[in-house]
Amino acid sequence: MHVDNPTHICHLMLYHFEKVWKVAHSHFTIATNFFDEGTINKCRCMEWFANFKSGDTLAWKISIEEDDQLLLVVVEGDERLTTSMLAANFNVDHSTIVRHLKNLRKVWKLAGCFPHELRVTTVERVQIFTDLLQINERSPFRRILSFGDES
Repeated sequence: MHVDNPTHICHLMLYHFEKVWKVAHSHFTIATNFFDEGTINKCRCMEWFANFKSGDTLAWKISIEEDDQLLLVVVEGDERLTTSMLAANFNVDHSTIVRHLKNLRKVWKLAGCFPHELRVTTVERVQIFTDLLQINERSPFRRILSFGDES
């Protein structure tokens, strides 16, 4: 697979470096899970890890404002990350992460981010609830029960 923007690969490696992964594990994960074999070789991974180790990460800082897809890759790579952890990783405010996740149609649920989809039963519940509210506005059922006034 040809990658037009190699900074995506570098961002993934920086993320793996900060998570204290080994070069081989990072290379294998990138080559098998995110891109195809041959996208990056192990020697290039070793060079970038050496740059990160020497402190040369300023050129590779992740800009979430420019690339929502990078956030999506990170979230799908490790769904246990909290929004606070993501905010710290991307060096942005917590609300920025929440907003970008919402733009990506991801919602935070107890253990991770998931696609935001309503089930049929949930849609039916919302419809029933709104119908009951409208009926109650037209003829207040609760008032009839409390006062026994049916007029």
